[in-house]
Amino acid sequence: SCTCELKGPNSNMAFLGKLMATGLIHPLQPKLLATKSGIDEAVVLTELFYATRIGMVNMLFGPDCRRCGTLVCAEARLSGLPRRTTCTGCRIDNPIQQLDKVKVVFRFSDEVLYVRSENFPCQPSRASTAENVVFAMVPSTPSGSGIRYAVGCSDEDMRLREPLKAGRYRLHCPVACADSFLVIERDATPEDTPYQLNFHVSDIVVQCDAASGNRDELVTLTAPHGKIFFDVFNDTVNFFVLWVQNDVDDDVIHTLPENERQPFTSVTDVMHHPLFGYFFSDQVVRRANKFEIKRVVLVFTDVVGSTNMYSTLGDGDALDLVTQHFEILFEEFAKHGRVVKTIGDAVMASFTSGHAALESVSKAMATLRNECIGPDGIALEIRVGIHAGPAVVVPVNGVNDYFGQTVNVASRVESAAGASSVYISDAVFENDSAAVQTLQEIVDEEMFQTVPVQSLSLKGVEYPVKTRGFKLAAANEPLTDEKELFMKKMIGRENSRARRASIRRNSSSSLKSVHHLVPHLGDDLEG
Repeated sequence: SCTCELKGPNSNMAFLGKLMATGLIHPLQPKLLATKSGIDEAVVLTELFYATRIGMVNMLFGPDCRRCGTLVCAEARLSGLPRRTTCTGCRIDNPIQQLDKVKVVFRFSDEVLYVRSENFPCQPSRASTAENVVFAMVPSTPSGSGIRYAVGCSDEDMRLREPLKAGRYRLHCPVACADSFLVIERDATPEDTPYQLNFHVSDIVVQCDAASGNRDELVTLTAPHGKIFFDVFNDTVNFFVLWVQNDVDDDVIHTLPENERQPFTSVTDVMHHPLFGYFFSDQVVRRANKFEIKRVVLVFTDVVGSTNMYSTLGDGDALDLVTQHFEILFEEFAKHGRVVKTIGDAVMASFTSGHAALESVSKAMATLRNECIGPDGIALEIRVGIHAGPAVVVPVNGVNDYFGQTVNVASRVESAAGASSVYISDAVFENDSAAVQTLQEIVDEEMFQTVPVQSLSLKGVEYPVKTRGFKLAAANEPLTDEKELFMKKMIGRENSRARRASIRRNSSSSLKSVHHLVPHLGDDLEG
């Protein structure tokens, strides 16, 4: 027969310490690692993307439960995200509609670090924790042996607490998908001998489906009095918490309020990382899901006078100039956002903030004026429109593309802009004080000047769109000094070569060490 080893409060705290140490790396959460290490989140993601490429970690996508905060699924592919799923922790239905609410985590491959747990730890609310009666860790034991915890009996240094009072309690563990009731029939007396409550975790695992959640379906464990030896055999592949709470409303036990939830790295965040599209271009959503993004900043650009440019310069020289312009835009936009697609000579890009969009656009326009100069001495000019709002993400030609009215408005704002001008809708500045400050810093530069506030009547848009913006201050005059023209064109060519070389270096980079992100990993998990 299987045996149980008695564990006391000290052992329980040791188990809990190991769990907390594991919590930093199981799963690896980029935002948490950035906070703990003091390293920028973009750098942490770069490390993890390289680690994913060589099989050191696996990248997983899934939202937290809208009620209890447990990760409701962990899919290896964006296309694998279901439209809805049932939480294994609290057994309620979760529709998956917004990519902003789908978190990205990483898990070490088993060959690197084996953690005997299929699921991830959850975070109880303060209100739920206040109802705790017993909280003891029970690791998974493949040998079949069990762990014993004493309540109201055994030596003082080995018991978790005094006897339980008569009544009904909740005995559950969301991580192991276990849930049950514990009934204590009467208060214990000094003469009572400890009752041995023996159970396997698999006995109280609840099958999770959309119809689950009925309290009457739960198993009830019974003890004649409150002096108990809990003999627990964890025969699952998850760690188990002997978690006994007062039998209060399910919402008190399971609900994790928004203000207690930890910030996380979302799919929207990783989509705008420069390496994500390069390394994981095949990570696209499924068309049927029609995921929403609550707010995205969209940038549309187009070359001014392209037809005349091709006629004047000839196809070859014009194409060289347009290609150089693409390289400049792609390099600047990829630093803080993502290039979605090109449409002829036009570019569509997206950003997570107005600040990032304005900074990228201003730097790109300055570079175009200084480097993207044709044989006739005239710099290529673009016009830019920027707008923000909700959008639907769908795959088009193997790319995560955006659809909706926000896209339409952004495109119309760009069409309304003048040569070397950037029109920015007021929506870009909503709740983004950094964007307001960035615009002021841009127009304070000698190279740019302010575009006055105006109200645009746009085709297909029922309401006027208020915009402000900036433009290049100097007129686009042809360079007549042949030496200056030659030097600028040479600088442009050299910078263009440097951009292509940078792309080649990035594509062949080796994995940077992730050890400094989780220092002394072995020390924390030893034993």
